[in-house]
Amino acid sequence: MKTLIASLMIFCAGLSSAFAQSALDKFFSEYSRDERFTVVEIKPRLFSLMAEVANDDQDDFDSVITNLTGLKVLAADNVTNGLTMFKKAGAKLEKNRYEELLYVHKPNKTEVRFYIDEDKSGKIKELVLLSASPTNFVMLSITGNLDLDKISKLSGSADIPGMEDLDKVGGKKKKE
Repeated sequence: MKTLIASLMIFCAGLSSAFAQSALDKFFSEYSRDERFTVVEIKPRLFSLMAEVANDDQDDFDSVITNLTGLKVLAADNVTNGLTMFKKAGAKLEKNRYEELLYVHKPNKTEVRFYIDEDKSGKIKELVLLSASPTNFVMLSITGNLDLDKISKLSGSADIPGMEDLDKVGGKKKKE
């Protein structure tokens, strides 16, 4: 009987974690099928493949790539409510989980926010970028064992919406 109860508890715990989804994941899912949006989602396996083919002279690239577990981008460049979407996405962030690193605000023109999520040891495990204007919106989430300085150095070479703003956070906060 104890074995049956223990098995049921383990099954239920696994089932609940399988259905658990962060607020940002839900926001991403909500808009990922909307035709106005470009969606990019890179899975961990692609990062490991990229690390395998990296050149020896790309030490920064290799060290960043091997520590990434995911990248998601949700971007729209022709919406009528970019700033409203920015506020909606920002409201979804769990304030006790994410720490704001940077905020840029030009009234009725542009808003940019960077957030991080750290584990208990102070390692950065997620970087979130929200960026918007009246007609544009970008949400970017990078997960893994992150080094902001290395990511910001590589951000200029990536042709992914929102990555160009990552150079703003390099050196802002780094715990190792």
